[in-house]
Amino acid sequence: MKNREELRKDMSAAQEIQKDLIEKRDLLLSSKKPKENENALKITHEIARLEDFIRMAENKLKMTD
Repeated sequence: MKNREELRKDMSAAQEIQKDLIEKRDLLLSSKKPKENENALKITHEIARLEDFIRMAENKLKMTD
């Protein structure tokens, strides 16, 4: 198990990546090309995966307080 500091760093990195992906997804969704919508869907799945990790990390940190 990671220590609290490593978990906080990983969580912070995941939040930054998630922010960047949300911006990228929004740009792709504004495009009229079907391929861009497909890419936006893939990014949405990655955003959801990161959100799951962030919630899990937050819960672990709360439990260890």
